[in-house]
Amino acid sequence: MAWVGFVSGLSVKARGVEVERCARRRREFICLAESGGQAAPAFQRTEDTFQQDAGKDLFFPGLHEEKAIELIGTGSTDLEDPSERYIAAERLKFYPSQASTDALLKCVNDKSSSELYDRIARRKSIESLGHFNGEFSRDEVIETLVSSLQSSDPYEAEVAVWALSKLEAKTPDVIAAVDAILDRDDVTKRVVIQSLAQMDSKKSVDKIRGYLDDEDLATRCAAIGAVYSLSGNDDVMEGVFDVLRSSDLNQRRAAIEDITRAKYLPALDRVIETANSLVLKSRAVREMVGAENQREDLEWNEDLAKKLDVLIWDNPRSINLLGSVADTSKARSVERCVNRLYNNDALQSYLGAKVLLEDHRDNEEAGAQVLDRFNSMEYFDYFAAYHVFKALGWLSYKPSESLLLDNFRTLPPRFFNHKAGACLSLCKIGSKSALDDFLKIGKETNIWELKYACLIAAERLGDDRVRREFVDDSDWLIRSRARTELGFEHLTL
Repeated sequence: MAWVGFVSGLSVKARGVEVERCARRRREFICLAESGGQAAPAFQRTEDTFQQDAGKDLFFPGLHEEKAIELIGTGSTDLEDPSERYIAAERLKFYPSQASTDALLKCVNDKSSSELYDRIARRKSIESLGHFNGEFSRDEVIETLVSSLQSSDPYEAEVAVWALSKLEAKTPDVIAAVDAILDRDDVTKRVVIQSLAQMDSKKSVDKIRGYLDDEDLATRCAAIGAVYSLSGNDDVMEGVFDVLRSSDLNQRRAAIEDITRAKYLPALDRVIETANSLVLKSRAVREMVGAENQREDLEWNEDLAKKLDVLIWDNPRSINLLGSVADTSKARSVERCVNRLYNNDALQSYLGAKVLLEDHRDNEEAGAQVLDRFNSMEYFDYFAAYHVFKALGWLSYKPSESLLLDNFRTLPPRFFNHKAGACLSLCKIGSKSALDDFLKIGKETNIWELKYACLIAAERLGDDRVRREFVDDSDWLIRSRARTELGFEHLTL
């Protein structure tokens, strides 16, 4: 491919200029922001990390609340670009206020236009109201959302279901209205089933059972999780494991999401080995073992600690690749493996990393190709960057130290998986210069995955300061792991 070796083919001076230009573009793309070093609270859920940090500084940063309210109050036919109205509705989710709520309600209740852009604006307004969690005009918001359940626009009805579950609206009338949506043929059943489970609608169990064998695996998976949550019958959960073994990334993602919602602890091992993103898997695992507090029926022991170590270490050889192999010399070539790192299906990314680890470890040329490909990118490829950072560690590619250290230090919280990957790869290449950063970032962050990675990295490099710091950590899981005498020698290549 033309881009392979592009950077490495330049002169030394030109290469340095090109690498710096691309790095600058990537920084502009992700709008890097320093954390400020404030003391971290005890624990922050993954969804809270993204809600707090993602999007506001990435998309339309100049669109402030007052301008968004003005745009959403203007008919799409009166705007130079009709998409501005629904963009404004989306943007307002970052400005929870009475004024924003009033503007969003007005948009939802204005049914005068059936134009596509206005329908999308109503959907986006409902979504933003859901993000406000009923903080403003709660009764009026709920009334409006229930009314939207009757919309002829199936997408508006679906997002209204989701928003009502976000508001934890659980009155009998609301539950009955959501339950009735299951009788519609034009809506996606998955979100309805999940919402009924979240509303603890035990009266809906029999109706939901009708979807346990649904042809759509995502809907089937939601039904399985809902029946388990509402009835306590775990016999149905075996079906979720079948979906976890699906060759389809989105179906595996759906299974993990429903396991997360059900907090189904027996699925722990299966989730850890599933070929999906660390973000999804770590969120599921944390809900299974206990978020703010350790779940009462869970015993903390070395066996559990080892499983969590494996999750965060994230060696591709510990991932179930569902029989996928690279069984020819061409399939196992460095170029093919590097390409796989950029595949949006995590199974292919893990396969690429696995072959690099098995066939090309300590291969300077392989490490250079991985680094050069990343350095030639003018944007930050969210999915690939994590696997690139990890691959540089598996290859023990020392020249990547500055890249890894820079990203570990500067990426904002929503990229915590990338920061964790960079941290562990710094450990793998033996970066003693990163030890103070492991301690500093580990102390400052409230993201448990990143704390855990700092603990592993520091200790594997012979520094016990992070463990000593975490012995009295406010997060029960981090505190428990620091107090467990088990080291991290069991984490192998």
